[in-house]
Amino acid sequence: RTIEKLAFNRAKYVFVASKFLLSFIKDKYPSLHLKAFQMARGANFKDIPDRAVVSDAIVNRLRNKTLQLIFIISCDWKNGRKGGPLVVETFKILSKKIAVQLTIVGNLPDDVSTPLKELGIVHIPLINKGSLNGEKNYIDLLFKSHLLFIPSSADGFGIVYTEASICGLPSIAKRVMGVPDAVIEGVTGHLLDDDAIANDFAELILRVWSNEREYERLCYHAYQFGIENFIWKNNIRKILEFAVSS
Repeated sequence: RTIEKLAFNRAKYVFVASKFLLSFIKDKYPSLHLKAFQMARGANFKDIPDRAVVSDAIVNRLRNKTLQLIFIISCDWKNGRKGGPLVVETFKILSKKIAVQLTIVGNLPDDVSTPLKELGIVHIPLINKGSLNGEKNYIDLLFKSHLLFIPSSADGFGIVYTEASICGLPSIAKRVMGVPDAVIEGVTGHLLDDDAIANDFAELILRVWSNEREYERLCYHAYQFGIENFIWKNNIRKILEFAVSS
């Protein structure tokens, strides 16, 4: 904390990704009230998919009548912060009502991955986007999915939601902390309150899935918002322009 405080004191400006983080650091460090600002982060992609490629992906999604949910986790499943068990319970409810496939991307211990596979859940180890074809494989997974479902109980922002948006993939998440600045309600996806349970998420997902025209609109709006707000180089340019003009 001492190093953090020294860095903040020396900085002319401090930029954070969400309203939640902005409020948090201003409360924690009152001296930052006049030099802390919000600026969204971007998708961690070297190559941003162009509109034609994303449009083709959306068309292909609409042809697939089995709902494809994807859950991505880069931390320990057992700490529960990303909402893995809630995702599984929601999948169980949905599987009794519609054709649905859940894919979980992440490094899971055997005592977690084995029972999941027995439920018919697809498990893929965490993808290193910096490896050979890693980014392409990751983007292809997002293209082939219908909804990114990560109901985190705590997140300062959520880069993974921006990556989904850039791929025209709507997100389903919780309205907690900084997530509403990464998942824009009705634009890049839908949010439920922190106390939402599996039945609530299943109802929301069924509602989204049952309206093809609205789902298609959501895909294109997610992409457009992502292109306008979640590109690193654009946001860095905005920071530099702000710093120069202030």
